[in-house]
Amino acid sequence: MSRPSFHLTDEQARLLVREMQGILAKHPRAGHGHRPFVRDFLRAVYQATGSTFSPAIYRRLLEIYAPDRRPSTDTLADEKKALDVELAREARAGRELDDATGIELAAVIERAVDHALDRHRAIPTRSPPQSDSIAVAQRDFLQQRLSDVETELSAARTQAVRAAVGLQAAEAARDALLTQLAGARDVAAAQLQRLGELTRELEATRTFAMRAIDGVRGETRAWQERCVFLEGELQRAKQHAEYFRQIAYQRGAAIPPDLRSESKK
Repeated sequence: MSRPSFHLTDEQARLLVREMQGILAKHPRAGHGHRPFVRDFLRAVYQATGSTFSPAIYRRLLEIYAPDRRPSTDTLADEKKALDVELAREARAGRELDDATGIELAAVIERAVDHALDRHRAIPTRSPPQSDSIAVAQRDFLQQRLSDVETELSAARTQAVRAAVGLQAAEAARDALLTQLAGARDVAAAQLQRLGELTRELEATRTFAMRAIDGVRGETRAWQERCVFLEGELQRAKQHAEYFRQIAYQRGAAIPPDLRSESKK
């Protein structure tokens, strides 16, 4: 039966090679078991690919990137199960971190790290009997691992406290900005209300002015029509006066001196 097709991308292979340099230096080949090496190797594969695989796939990767390491299939399977549990726990912790605020953030991180510390303190008992030198080497390794985890725990706690302080400061800044925003909204609402009032006042003034202009125009037209009428009446009166004056002159009426001079001209 042929093997299932599997290969890493160039980027995944590059990341895994970089991680393997540190893992091989951290876990030199010795007779005290492969579990610490396998644990870090599986974690490196996950960090490079974002996935977990079957023991067969891990063995094929070991043949390429660490051909001198030959852990048993049971060891690969056990560490793969342990990695799955740890990844699930990290996912739950991440969801708790998303929901946590302030001091709760530090508590969630502390619980997650304490759980990881307890896991590393547990010494596997399924391995076959070992010599005293191997047991001492394994004890030294576990003690060193415990010291590293405790250091990481202290750093994580410090970072959690800093994150909590930063979160509280961010919340205070957010509250201040929300207060300023509420004040700005109130000012904007008041300005909009005043603008509406000014618009209504301007419209009323405009209406009044248009009515006044229409009234003046109407009155002006009336006076113009009256002037035209009066001018016509004046012309008719002049014509009548001239007519009656001519009749009076014909009948022997005396001509006024000023009219005499005008007639001579």
